[in-house]
Formats: sequence, structure tokens, C-alpha cells
Amino acid sequence: MEEEEGLLGNGHSSGHSNGHAYKRRSRHMLHGLRGSISIKFILTAMCSGLIFYLLVFSVILSRPSLKATSQKYIFGDPQYPPSVYPWDDGTHNGSSAGFPFPDSEHWMPRPFPSLTTNGLLELSLDELKAMVDSTNGYFVRDWSLGLGWNNMRYIIEGALLQARLVNRTLVLPSFVYSRACEYHNEVCARYAKMVNRNDAIGTNEWKDLPLEKQMAWVIPMEMMMDIPYLRKHHNVMLMTEYFRLENLDFNREIPNGRWDRQYYHTGDNRPSLYVVPNNIYDPDDIARIDTIDAETLAELGSERTPDGKLFDEKLLEKSRANKKAVVGWKDARDVLASFGHLPDDKEMETLLQRAGWITLYTYEGDLGMDFTKTVVNPIKQTARYSTLRAWRGDFINVKEKVMLLEGEVHLGRKPGFVRYTTKEARYDFARIVLHDIRPPPNVVALAIEADRRMNKVNDGRAWMAAHMRRGDFVKLGWMMEASIENHYKRIQDRLAKGRKTLEEISTLEPEIYDVPDTEPNMELLTRKPPRDGDFIYLATDERDEASIKYLKEHKAILFNDVVTMDDRRKFGWGLLFTDIISLAEQQIIGHGSSYFYAHAMSSVAGGIVNFRAANG
Repeated sequence: MEEEEGLLGNGHSSGHSNGHAYKRRSRHMLHGLRGSISIKFILTAMCSGLIFYLLVFSVILSRPSLKATSQKYIFGDPQYPPSVYPWDDGTHNGSSAGFPFPDSEHWMPRPFPSLTTNGLLELSLDELKAMVDSTNGYFVRDWSLGLGWNNMRYIIEGALLQARLVNRTLVLPSFVYSRACEYHNEVCARYAKMVNRNDAIGTNEWKDLPLEKQMAWVIPMEMMMDIPYLRKHHNVMLMTEYFRLENLDFNREIPNGRWDRQYYHTGDNRPSLYVVPNNIYDPDDIARIDTIDAETLAELGSERTPDGKLFDEKLLEKSRANKKAVVGWKDARDVLASFGHLPDDKEMETLLQRAGWITLYTYEGDLGMDFTKTVVNPIKQTARYSTLRAWRGDFINVKEKVMLLEGEVHLGRKPGFVRYTTKEARYDFARIVLHDIRPPPNVVALAIEADRRMNKVNDGRAWMAAHMRRGDFVKLGWMMEASIENHYKRIQDRLAKGRKTLEEISTLEPEIYDVPDTEPNMELLTRKPPRDGDFIYLATDERDEASIKYLKEHKAILFNDVVTMDDRRKFGWGLLFTDIISLAEQQIIGHGSSYFYAHAMSSVAGGIVNFRAANG
């Protein structure tokens, strides 16, 4: 007779000397026992599960941010149902406005291409060494990593020019910081290292914020810029690559971006170091320029004509009054007009040269301020020959392997951090900004897809866009209007003027910014002008749910409305971070919108203007 299994699946029951007798006695009881135990097991499991979920939800309910995220994850987002916009034909995976919590098994982000474990990107050590050997050595900076990405980009633009002028290989930081997570902090911390900004930068700037608002995340530089493409035009490498070349520990990169004068240069076979002190870069009594040849400089310093001496004296008075070596073009014209001259630009340049002053070329910031570092409004200025200091002339002959520009030379400076002595030099810098620095390919691909959807909005008419910066502008008091309603009304009023402008220029010959290597974007010009009441695209760092609901109810299309779950899966985990979303939005607006409005003090807006200029 076949033996029966014990209750635990064993052929023999332990603890009984007569196993067969035990089985015969238990045979009639077996089915009853199994049923009873099954019921007890089920009840125990149900109670344990109930207790577990009560504990979990008690934690969630005690943390508002987790509660809100979990509600969307479990129940979806009833405020923003999918398939409500004209581009949605029902064949995609729906709007991502209420897309699942990233830890969900339904949302498995693809890893972003990043540095290999040995600290290198696409170039080998031999290729990197050959790059450096073809130049005068390295050019390095004290990088201001406490700033946001757009200000960091401006600094990189200028550093690329500085490195090129002295024929050196630029060393970029291997990372930047993202200052906001689209979910709870712990979610982003699963994909990128989380740090306290005060500790990482060495400051108390954010100490008054709630602890969770003091956090930042380490984002690899190659997630913000297309490094391989940049290397086609410039000699550049990341810090981790520098460490490999110089046999240094690439875990020793300083968190705030400062160049380590000790560890990087102490010991056998360490590279020599030359430091350009910050205080000699561009004090108020000099004009820091790109380059100038000795012959031109000597000619400017030659004997001046009698009227030239008078011009010189008056221009010096204007310079001293402004406490700047550089004098604006209008101020210089006013000085010459006081002597009865009303010259055009060409004659003015001749008169200035007779006075020993040189024409300089640069860019005018938006509303006369230099926050946005745009390269779309070229202007002229002037400076006396004796105040000129050429970056190339001063430092091209430095023999040390590493040349460090000390400290901060970004705030309050013109694009490129120098004035240019020729128009072509100014255009060369604009090429760096507009064409050489690109976001990574996946950012561009996402923007193209989002633009395709936006182009279906408003029955294919031209669409307008705006940037509504709130976040840190609230803290700084830079917002024109505090409430979301008034802020959005201001934007709508400006876009109403933009709509009229598009109507007026629809019959005119196309004219683009005065920028190099760009043609008019005829596809944008052939669209019909927008109508009153059309949808607009709005880039914003506003995350308050009531505010978002208000914006959507008033014809604003946001990032989550044009980016699907499939897009997010293809892109990877970068879209957890607000800075990378902002990078994508700059491309969306820069390539697809026919009219754009933003705050003149926002560096995000400056990036968009430059992208629009590059796109014609």
C-alpha cells in the first residue's frame, strides 16, 4: 500500500516510533486536519497582511509628499485624464501626467549611457594623451558648481573660448548638481547620488530651507552635454579622464568644483601648475579682450592729433564717471557730438582711433542686463589702448602643463568673459554657443517628438510658448506677480502682443538674428498665425497641484502633457530630475515655438533664446 505523506511533505513523521501505526490512526483524521490548518493559515496570512499594510500606509500618510505620490501611483491622477489634447490620436500610451511611481514594476527606466567604470568616455587614454600633446597643456577652472545648469553652461562657453585662445585642452567637471527631484527625494537617490548642497558646496546659502529642500543630486556631465560632438570642435575632457591620464584617484574630485592645488600637483611626476589670480583678470580699470596684434596696439599708442587729444580727455572723463575702462557706444557718440561731430559708425571708429581708443565688439544683454548671456544682439563698445589686456597675449606663452584661472569670472560679465577686437572673433564665439554645445542625443530626440505633438495642437497653426519661473524667484523676490493667476495673466498679455506680431510678419520677408551659420526656418514661417484662445506651451518649475490645475484649465500645455510613458522608458531615469526636464523644454521651445516670452533675468530663458537663434 502506498505510504501517505506527512503534513510537512515527509514520508515519515518524526517523534513516533511506530510511523505506520500513526499513519493508520491519522488516515481518517487527515482530511479534517488539512482543512482546519488551511483555514488557519489563510486567516493568519490575512491578518499579517492587514497589519503590514496598515503600518505602511501609516508611514505614507504621515509624509505628505509620499502620500501624494502614492495616491497617483495607486489610483492614478483624476485631474489630468489622458487623451485630452489634439495631438493624441489614441494610439500612444497616454499622457504621462499621472504616470506610475518610478519604483513600479511597470516603469523600469533604461540606464543612461555614462562613463565606463574606468572613468573614460568614447576616447582611449592614448587618444586623450594625443589631444593634450597637440596643445600647450591643460586649461582648468574653479568651477562654480553651486550654480544651476544654465549658468554653468555660460561658464563652460567662456572657458571653451579661453582654452582655444591659449591653445590648451579644457578640463570640465565630470558632474553637475540637479537641484530638484520630480518625486520624493529617496526616489531620485536610487538613481543618482544625493548630497546636501550646503555641505557639498561649502556654504550656508540653503540652510534656512527645509532639510528635504537642501538636497541635490550628482548628474554626470554627459547627461547635460553631447561630449563626443563637442570634441569634434574643441580639445576638451572630463575630470575623470584627466585623473586617468595623470594617475590620480578620480574619487578625489572636489564636490564644489574647486581645483585642488595640493593633491593634483603634489608628489612625483605630478603636472606643474600656473595660477592666473582672479584679481588680475578684469578689474574695473582694464578692458579684458580676446587678442590683439602688437602692430595695432602700437598704432593706437602713437602720437594723437590735437582734436584726438580732446576726444581722449572727454572719453576718459566718461570712463571715470562710470568707473569702467569700457565706454558704451552711445556714450562715446555723445562725447563726439559735444564737439560738433555726428558721425556714422565707420566715421566714429576713425575718430576714436585718432583719440587712441579702439572699437570693441560684444553682445547686449536682455533689457540691458547680463543675466541671460544671449548672443543675438551684437553691439559695439570702446576702450583706451592703455587699458587693453589681451587674454591670449598675456598667457599664450605659459610653460606650465596646467594653467588655472582662479575663482569666479562669470557674474556681471559679457558672453565669453572678454570683449572682441573683430566682428569675426565675436561670430566665432557665437558658433561655440549656438552650434558647438549641444544637449545629448536623447534630449534632442525627445524634443523632436514633443514638437511633433505640439504642431498638431491648434489645428496646425503656429504655437507660442512661455517660461514661467517661480521656485527660486519667489525666494529672491524677482517675480513680477506673486500669485499664479496674476503671473499667468502677465504671460497671456505678452503672448497676445506676440500673436499680433506673428500676424504682422506673416506677409514680410523673413529676417533672422545677426548670428553666424544660420538660415531662416521656413517651416515656422509658413504656419498660419495663432488665434485668440489657442493652447500655449508653458515651461515652468511650478509644482503646486492647485496651480497646475489652474494653468491647465486656461489652455497651458505642460511637459507631462506632451511626453508619454513610452517616451520616459526610452529616455531613461534622467527625467526624474527637474534640471534635465528643463533642458528638454529648452529644446522643445527653441525648435518648435513661433513666439516666446520669459523673464529677462532667467538664465533658462537665455538658453532658449540662443537655441531659437540657432534654429533660425
